[in-house]
Amino acid sequence: MKFDSAVWDIILQFAKSMLRIWPAWAWFPPVLILILWLRRPKTKGKIGENRVQYSLKGLPEDKYFILNDVLLKSESGTAQIDHIVVSVYGIFVIETKNMQGQIYGSEKSSNWTQNIYGNKYSFKNPIHQNYGHIKAVEKALSGYGGLPIYSIIAFSENADLHVKSDKTPVVYISAVSSCIRALATTESIPEIKAKEIFEMLGEKDINDKETRREHISEAKFKKHSYEEKSKTGNMPSMRRESCCQTRKKRTFYRLF
Repeated sequence: MKFDSAVWDIILQFAKSMLRIWPAWAWFPPVLILILWLRRPKTKGKIGENRVQYSLKGLPEDKYFILNDVLLKSESGTAQIDHIVVSVYGIFVIETKNMQGQIYGSEKSSNWTQNIYGNKYSFKNPIHQNYGHIKAVEKALSGYGGLPIYSIIAFSENADLHVKSDKTPVVYISAVSSCIRALATTESIPEIKAKEIFEMLGEKDINDKETRREHISEAKFKKHSYEEKSKTGNMPSMRRESCCQTRKKRTFYRLF
């Protein structure tokens, strides 16, 4: 069972709290339940999103305005966007993947491959996924023309990236803020207009619980259908090419 440092911090803090209250034999079941809960895909996804939120806090608040977990209307229904950063330099749409193992794919391929402990799993190209998110943002901001919008894909440091991408940065979560700073350095949106766009996206964010439940249900159905289809389809070729990668102490990314 492998977790990243953020998950282990949660488990250790919980265990320490239990030791102060109960003897060791009594807190074992709650810790086991916590571990099982942390293994849920939804929980792992939220942990990844929270780590990106923490990383984005390093951006200057007077230049960058951050929205998290945004649900917007799209051409096909609704689109759930992990993070939108509105700034005077442009708009950044971030898709987070809290995955581990070796990740293979390219910008144009329909599917990417996760190779974990020798088991291969196919998943939808997150660059294509985020393109749909960008179209939803453009739809929400249809009154504004020619806004620079950038796509960023962020993976957990537990992933070993072997991705070829010529246009869209594919980075580790720890590199998101640096990537945003480097992607656009020229102010193209007046600060007043950037704040207006930020507020408009906040207003168009769908908070209705029923609509959000329907979106989650539809997303699960699509994911299940995709997984069933991938079991009988051809897996994408595994090319050992890396676009953006982070080592333990240094961060690298290519921008195009």
